[in-house]
Amino acid sequence: MKNKVLLSTLFVLSFVNAVWAQNPIISATEQIRFSKKNFVDTISIKVINGAVVVPIEIEGKVKNFLFDTGCPTGVWFGRQEPWMKRAEVDTLSFSDINHVRRQQSIYYIPKMKMGSLHIYNYPTILNEEGINKYVCGRFDGMIGFNLVGKGLSFKFDTKDSLLIVTDRKNFFTKESKGLPKAKYKTHNDYRPIIEVETPFGVVESLFDSGATNVWFVLNDYDMNSWSLKNAKNRMKYENLTVLMDTTINAQAGLYGMHTDTMIARYLHFATTKIGKLPISDLYVKTERGFTKVGSALLKHTSLIIDAHKQRFVFVPHEEKNIRAENGESGSVSFVPSDTADSIGAIRVVVRKCSDAYSKGVRTGDYLISIDHEPITDICILTRVLAELQNEDAIFQFSSPEGVQKEVRLKSAK
Repeated sequence: MKNKVLLSTLFVLSFVNAVWAQNPIISATEQIRFSKKNFVDTISIKVINGAVVVPIEIEGKVKNFLFDTGCPTGVWFGRQEPWMKRAEVDTLSFSDINHVRRQQSIYYIPKMKMGSLHIYNYPTILNEEGINKYVCGRFDGMIGFNLVGKGLSFKFDTKDSLLIVTDRKNFFTKESKGLPKAKYKTHNDYRPIIEVETPFGVVESLFDSGATNVWFVLNDYDMNSWSLKNAKNRMKYENLTVLMDTTINAQAGLYGMHTDTMIARYLHFATTKIGKLPISDLYVKTERGFTKVGSALLKHTSLIIDAHKQRFVFVPHEEKNIRAENGESGSVSFVPSDTADSIGAIRVVVRKCSDAYSKGVRTGDYLISIDHEPITDICILTRVLAELQNEDAIFQFSSPEGVQKEVRLKSAK
């Protein structure tokens, strides 16, 4: 592995990809209407670490919505607005990534404008608390994969920061010729499941564009169960494991943060395929939750979502064979500490192979400041890391026992 460090906020990996829904979402989605037919529209977007953020106009104001393929419907970060209408469908039993379950009512956004397209009766759930304090104002909500279920096809042009949306069935056919593809299936909840070719065989994976900074994550429980079936499986698992480490497992779900510890594996795949897209030099982490492909892939390839052929088409920015080279990605990450913790607001997660570990930083240490600016909450940390733009900085840590550590590290937003 290369001797450099990339810093990130671990908690943003995937905060809603475990949302599941019953048939009321399908019933509510049937009420969606569009202002025109046989159209193509191009919209300027923001791309944050591969994640697509779309400007949506509601009541004359532009809001930023994360396009989250891992979510079956919309999510509004905040309280019910006067213009929202409650849907006349049954409440939903939503379970977030931490298996916290709550009953949710569905509300309609009566009219929202995406580019020149008006979308009527878009169903959403409300998230008044929980994830909001970790979003830090970057998004006002999320739009989900149910728009694809209503027949809209999209191109996430993550190279030129554009979103192309159309209802024309064959609009992307010519562009898609000769490009790697992945068929998806959605079962009953609009979330796309694709096949990923791994050294362990083909696995089904959620394609979750809302899982920011994630390449590919394997479900820890599933992998342990597979490896215990026979000695050959166990040997293959061990041979591909480059590191095992006791680490902080932090998952930010719709209903808040859950933190515990786990033994995570880091595996190296010399080659793999996401659908038919070749990926080389990919480092994969095991964690609790779902096997998923995340938005880090979209830093290297644009994505066509063909609703009518139920497939993803990958449009690589450079070469078709993408080299991930993500061995150091996330080697130092940060998670919020317990609200009752008096030492600091942020704790660090450090891989044993990293430069930070060699300089004495350990998982569980508290982050006190960056370049002498106090880090008192996760939103300040998010802003400071973004401002550093991959530059070196002085990070001050404190161990749980109060030992102070000051080291120079390379940052990444």
